[in-house]
Amino acid sequence: MYYFKPVWLTSEIPFVLVVLAYIIIPILLFAFIFYFRSIFNHEPVLIVNENGIHEQMRYRSLGMIKWIDIERISVQPYMDKTYLIHVYLINPDDYLIKKSRFSFKRFNYGHVIISSLYFKKDFQKVIEIVNYHFKMNQLTSQELD
Repeated sequence: MYYFKPVWLTSEIPFVLVVLAYIIIPILLFAFIFYFRSIFNHEPVLIVNENGIHEQMRYRSLGMIKWIDIERISVQPYMDKTYLIHVYLINPDDYLIKKSRFSFKRFNYGHVIISSLYFKKDFQKVIEIVNYHFKMNQLTSQELD
């Protein structure tokens, strides 16, 4: 009777390489799955309407951010052709409850960061629409006061 040892138990491959392979391969597979899903996902990343901003950045979504909860919005350049929309919240603790551990890093400044990398359309148009709705909501909330 013959017994065959698995290749990872032989002395030909160091144990450290085997352990690293079992760690690195699942991480790469996980990243590939999320990238592959994002390529074929045709849902809108950002919905802007009279109620607020509904951001759906895949697995780290905040959901609907109401205009009354937004203090201010700014746009900053980031690297070559990338821009970041910073949405500063009046009470960020209300939205912090919704966040998962994976996306907490994106929220550690007390505001939401939305990258232009997620948009396939003209980002300048997105900024104009967000600013228009934000200003319109500020005007209507001032009229109600």
